Amino acid sequence: MTGRLAERVAIVTGGGHGIRKAYALGLAKEGAAVVIAEIDGKGADTVAAELARQGFKALAIRTDVKNQQSVDESRQGRNLRELRGARQHAGRGEPG
Repeated sequence: MTGRLAERVAIVTGGGHGIRKAYALGLAKEGAAVVIAEIDGKGADTVAAELARQGFKALAIRTDVKNQQSVDESRQGRNLRELRGARQHAGRGEPG
């Protein structure tokens, strides 16, 4: 995949719904491999599957970014090598 974000991994928190879902698609279109980090595991799975069907690299991870233990547990045992690029970008924040 070519694009401004080729060889990079984008982690989109809350990427299973709404504007963050659209953001995940935009990042994928720019060449990033996308991790959907979402408290709604089914939503994360759905978006990752949609991205994969379109030919993009995507991975769903069920996690609650407000809970450090949940974040730590979601990383344990995860193999992101297939998504790993030169850099990683993680977004974390609360709307408004």
